[in-house]
Amino acid sequence: MSHSIQEGATPAPALAVRGPLTEDLDRPLAVLDPHLSWYLQGEGADRRQAGYRIVVTDEATGAIAWDSGEVASDAQSRLPYAGPELAPARPYSWTVAVRDETGTWSEPSDPGRFVTGLRDHEWEAAWIRPRADEPGIDDDVYWFAERVAALGHAPIASATLHAAAAHDYELSVNGRRIGRGQSFDYPGETRYQGWDVTDEVREGGADVALRLHARWYGNGQGRAAGVIGLIARLTVTYADGTTRAVVTDGDWTVADSAWSGSILRNCEGDFVEECDGRLGDGPIAGTERPAHVIGAHPTAPLTRLVPELTPVVEEPAVPRSLTVLDDGTTVLDFGEVIPARLHVDFTAGVAGRTVELTAAYSLEEDGHVATSVPATQETDMRFLYTQRDGEQTYTSLDHLGFRYLQVPDVGEPMTLDKVRATVVHAGAPRGREATFASSDPMLDAVVDLMIRSARLGAQNQFVDTPTREKGQFLQDAVNISEATMAVFRERELTRKAIRQSLDSQDRYWLDGDDEGRYNAVYPNGDGKRDIPDFSINMIAWVWDLYAESGDKELLQAAYPYLVRTARYIARAIPDAGPTAGLVTDLGGGKGPYEHGIVDWPAPGRFGYDMDTAVRTTVNALSVRAFATLAHIAGALGDDAARAGYDKQASALAAAINDRLLTDDGYVDGLTADGERSGHLSQHATSYAIAYGIAPAARVAELTARIADQGMRQGPMTVHILVEALMRGGRPDAALRLLTDPDDLGWAKLVADGHSFTWEQWQPGQSESHAWGATAVVTILERFLGIRVDEPGAAHVRIQPETTVLQRVEGTVHTERGPVSVRREGTGAQCRVEVAIPPNMRATIALPRADQAAATRLVEVGSGRHTFAVASRDDAPVTIQ
Repeated sequence: MSHSIQEGATPAPALAVRGPLTEDLDRPLAVLDPHLSWYLQGEGADRRQAGYRIVVTDEATGAIAWDSGEVASDAQSRLPYAGPELAPARPYSWTVAVRDETGTWSEPSDPGRFVTGLRDHEWEAAWIRPRADEPGIDDDVYWFAERVAALGHAPIASATLHAAAAHDYELSVNGRRIGRGQSFDYPGETRYQGWDVTDEVREGGADVALRLHARWYGNGQGRAAGVIGLIARLTVTYADGTTRAVVTDGDWTVADSAWSGSILRNCEGDFVEECDGRLGDGPIAGTERPAHVIGAHPTAPLTRLVPELTPVVEEPAVPRSLTVLDDGTTVLDFGEVIPARLHVDFTAGVAGRTVELTAAYSLEEDGHVATSVPATQETDMRFLYTQRDGEQTYTSLDHLGFRYLQVPDVGEPMTLDKVRATVVHAGAPRGREATFASSDPMLDAVVDLMIRSARLGAQNQFVDTPTREKGQFLQDAVNISEATMAVFRERELTRKAIRQSLDSQDRYWLDGDDEGRYNAVYPNGDGKRDIPDFSINMIAWVWDLYAESGDKELLQAAYPYLVRTARYIARAIPDAGPTAGLVTDLGGGKGPYEHGIVDWPAPGRFGYDMDTAVRTTVNALSVRAFATLAHIAGALGDDAARAGYDKQASALAAAINDRLLTDDGYVDGLTADGERSGHLSQHATSYAIAYGIAPAARVAELTARIADQGMRQGPMTVHILVEALMRGGRPDAALRLLTDPDDLGWAKLVADGHSFTWEQWQPGQSESHAWGATAVVTILERFLGIRVDEPGAAHVRIQPETTVLQRVEGTVHTERGPVSVRREGTGAQCRVEVAIPPNMRATIALPRADQAAATRLVEVGSGRHTFAVASRDDAPVTIQ
């Protein structure tokens, strides 16, 4: 029996609306079709939203653009704007009031804000470039574009600048640096950014000076070559509602830059940055000339501009210590790995002296920075600066991941205050970071490592590493995205990455045996290249975004692509022959990636048998893909397809258990003639358990086998192992895997003083690789116990692990607001406190005192609830 101490009869106060977001961001600056979200606060039990009213206002004039009127609905996430067409490049604000379950209306929320973007026909601007001829594919071109324009003296309500450049640019307005934008996409898919420059334009008086310092550097990893070009539009809105636009055209001038690059950093197409300080920080005098006009937008091949909404955040960092070596070299230690740009002050420069600034992850025994191939991710991590006489500051335009910076003897002391850095990473909604704390300090440190890595692995896109490969590998993107969605309530960067992957299918993978795949890296300089496992995982990634956000629009848009992916998998399942019924030699990949990568780098496979035609990991991922596509079809009302995909998933799972499961566990696969591999990897068995393939009667025994193996999977797939151990009833083994500093894994990284997850557990590859952060999702869902089980978080399941850890507590910010859990004690002695936001319901799963492996379910609404399980009574006691 459950007992509840209810509040008195006093009516609960009105709900309060909090956290208004547009496109899941605080104030996006290039919105075309606004979607509005909020969460609720309110005292009392089972509080609900019964209706809402949204009012959107033109910030320049104060006029109401749209009043939704009273809408009877509990929806509070991604509500589409449904009013008259909004003016381009204009700031708007909106408020929402909600009606609760008693009919009481809240006060209007604090304003949510956004600025509209520009549709292709609204730019009225031309694409420009520094000269008529195209640079060579391997050139590194820095150039300036600028314009001074008269704006008059009328009061200015707002000023927004939208810009795009292949490949990136820095924007300054009236001499003040505003920020950095980039588009590494193919022409026709070019991303543009919006910037609020109202204050800078107002301070400039009657004139405005616009300057963009652009860089184009050919094709490379994560960077399509395309064509060199830049486009910009400044839209000034006056207090009376009228507007004035300053656009790129033939009135702009261009000039050369002191920055250049002639030395390749590595084989990925990036360049060592070189800067000649004698030429100044701006356009080189004497090189000014009229811009070359390519044509008014849209013009081939620059036919389409897509708004990029997620901002890149810039944060300062300073070195924590320095060491001066015997040869006069100064080595500065930032204390942790950071993806950052450099700022170095010189007080006594000598004209013509070139200073080699060398970034690094580690040090040699003699104290100098390590520059060997394994220590630098095969990257030349230098910045070359040529001084002018006297005082000056060198600021790099490029950024790298590094911890140490080495400065040679430059005839003056390099003190801590002379060196700074600017850390860059993607922005997320403010105040939404998950929290986690437990009775195990190492687990807490591991979670911190994962959260930090996920944050810094998300930049203008999800990057492989901010040093060697700044490109967006599909699996890296999936892994980092899963973490950022859970930890930061990030949504929009994930949408961008998914859309880019869908674009890759449109570009490369629509015909014949290619149909249904995706690029392994996109955008990218080497064109068409895939990795089979990565393509399979698109289906689950799209579903996970929908599960977190409830974004059915993107789910619907992605569905035909995912259907093609299912056909791609099905084509590899023969009806007859020695491997009948199993995914065999799944098409795609090449070299070590052909037919499936399994894990990467190669040491992360721990001996997985790559000579198999049927790979157990690929087949298990395919079961998940079919089963997940069944969920997607059901969510979209395609019931016939749902049944078909369920049937495919069941048939493939049965074939896996029939052909690949032995008395000792799952083998790595079958040879082409149907012979079983002699190797039983941790990968094969963990996948089968994690994805619900393993027969229920054997799960405990199989889980014990992988638990006894310790760490035998790489950072790319280890989250699957952690999930398998939890699903298989071995939280003790999962906790040991996460916290054992004597085995490979996160705890060893922490114990050895590292601050970023690695590409592989063993030294010798990337030491700033965020794909090892994904297990934080399982920690939040399993140990803390918060799992969204209805898309958009209208309902959650709270089931903290109660057999290990004396204490665990934390908060996850879901689509409908923060959910908090605190659990103390273990087993039947545990006490669980939960806080559920209004307009959400939750199932609380608690242990039963009389049955060690059983749970008792309690359904609750919003509010604060405390559950205690008495040792002599199998019923949880609810204290509210």
